[in-house]
Amino acid sequence: MAYRDAPLRCPRCQVELVPKSAERWRCPSCRGVAMTSGEVVRGIQAIAPDLRGKPGATPKPPHPTSMRCPACDDRMEQLCAGSLELDRCVRDDLVWFDDWEHIRVFAAAHEPGKHAAVCQLLGGLAR
Repeated sequence: MAYRDAPLRCPRCQVELVPKSAERWRCPSCRGVAMTSGEVVRGIQAIAPDLRGKPGATPKPPHPTSMRCPACDDRMEQLCAGSLELDRCVRDDLVWFDDWEHIRVFAAAHEPGKHAAVCQLLGGLAR
């Protein structure tokens, strides 16, 4: 995978991302976060284990965004479910969150009223 071969760059400000774990990086400038899809799924399932394996409604078809992948610089696609959105590069299995967006997605896993949207995102990440 490309993100293991070269440093990741912030798609917003082009600063080199700082690794926080093997699957999570942070921009020291704009505070955006890149994560692997697996890290996002595991984070959500740690918060709401009852969502593990729970089928969600089919997510809206992803659409291209102007956001560029931190690893390969290809255009990412945006997944939307309810009020939740995330930008993802299928090629590199990376998800980009602007400052605090990841907190919003993970917080939705705490709210049963938002579980349908969270399950849609999980379904979109599994494609």
